[in-house]
Amino acid sequence: MKDFDRLVEIFERLRAPGGCPWDARQTHKSISRCAVEEAYELVDAIDSGNLNHLREELGDVLLQVLFHSTIAKDLGEFTIRDVINGLAEKLIYRHPHVFGTEEVEDSEEVIRNWERLKQQEEGKAHRESLLDGIPEALPALLQARKIQSKASRAGFDWQDHRGVIDKVKEEADELREAMEQGDPEDITAEIGDLLFSIVNLARFAGVDPESALRRTNRTFRSRFRKIEEEAQRRGVPLEEMSLQEMDEIWQKAKDEPSSGGCPCDRRDGKTAFYPLIRRRRRGAGLVKQDLQAQPRYSAMAAGGAASVFCGPGHRFLRAPKSGRRRPGNPDPTRAAARAVPPDRTGK
Repeated sequence: MKDFDRLVEIFERLRAPGGCPWDARQTHKSISRCAVEEAYELVDAIDSGNLNHLREELGDVLLQVLFHSTIAKDLGEFTIRDVINGLAEKLIYRHPHVFGTEEVEDSEEVIRNWERLKQQEEGKAHRESLLDGIPEALPALLQARKIQSKASRAGFDWQDHRGVIDKVKEEADELREAMEQGDPEDITAEIGDLLFSIVNLARFAGVDPESALRRTNRTFRSRFRKIEEEAQRRGVPLEEMSLQEMDEIWQKAKDEPSSGGCPCDRRDGKTAFYPLIRRRRRGAGLVKQDLQAQPRYSAMAAGGAASVFCGPGHRFLRAPKSGRRRPGNPDPTRAAARAVPPDRTGK
């Protein structure tokens, strides 16, 4: 732990007299938003796949832990050692199936035990609701997902995804009615209900809604950039292009394999984890088929599958109904589908 001790000593010197004036005057509250910002930067680093960037951002997150711990030490509240020992004790307490004699059947039982033990911990037993421990400061999508997950563990949930899809349709109809009526309060409420239902649908699909929306944002930015580049190539101000011209460029960008930044679109053969596809055959239900990891595989047979789901949070790749080749598809009867490891939901 010499490296960690060195890091602690460096930061304590920054806060000490003769150190850094900016570091010395910070408080828990003044840097509270930094932890949120660094967490988002860490997520960006993970998404980028750049290990050097990931290592750097992990260090920045660790800095926030050390910063608050050093402030607390200066105020006589607690030290970084207290933080470390508290975390170690928590992990041991919440994993009796590892550090004790308790036995569990699966990961779901582990999560149920985790929540039960969490409720019994000091300072949490007074909570009147299972939902009381969900921070109000969480981003709304994440907060909605946590609310739904906790309610589900108590047995308050839909039986399957069909009920959630029906609820999404119901909320969309109610939003349409509210917009026709023109009442801003009703419209706001119905948009909230629709978003909440979509988050619930994402949960049933095993998709993180935040990641899915970020992915769509990246796709939109990539394709919109194509419109900007084409306008620049033509020497036409973007504002003077017609909607039809923009839409044609958009559709062309949509057919390009790399336009969405999806691992499924990679053509370098380096993506090597493709455990699952879902195939829907005409007149048949949803069939799950496990496949061995391989650089690329054929997922559609002629006249067979109408679509392939290329993994959690990914779009459907649809085969053309006609025999004509579509730009970006290697063959109308075969579509390469690449999956990423399934979403890992933390405890």
